[in-house]
Amino acid sequence: MRSWRKLATLAVWTQLAGCSAGESPEFACQKRLAAAREAPAAEGDSFNHQAYAKIERKGCSAKQLAVLDQVLTLTKDLPSLSETNEKVGASPDKAAHMMAFQRMNDAVIALGDLEQDITSDLAAMETPQ
Repeated sequence: MRSWRKLATLAVWTQLAGCSAGESPEFACQKRLAAAREAPAAEGDSFNHQAYAKIERKGCSAKQLAVLDQVLTLTKDLPSLSETNEKVGASPDKAAHMMAFQRMNDAVIALGDLEQDITSDLAAMETPQ
């Protein structure tokens, strides 16, 4: 009976740490990254910065942390890039508008690529080797 209790306690602590028994910390981290992408965005947070900012970093590899940092930078910067694009778009300066649009578009594409990589990496981790 005591060993059953120890196992149950261990299972609870493992789940709180972000992974289930037998699950690698990197896989658990990848699942958290993918879940943040799919989480409903908070009001005024159209790029889901808040969901990414809340991700538990424990157990993440250096590569996963680098991806998370890139995503955090992009999701933080995109609202101001979008706002600048809108403001400049209302002005008669077409060259400035194209430059602002290009900066915003490049950031959107970079974020999309990172999020696709997160999903692809998760799928690869889920596939038995």
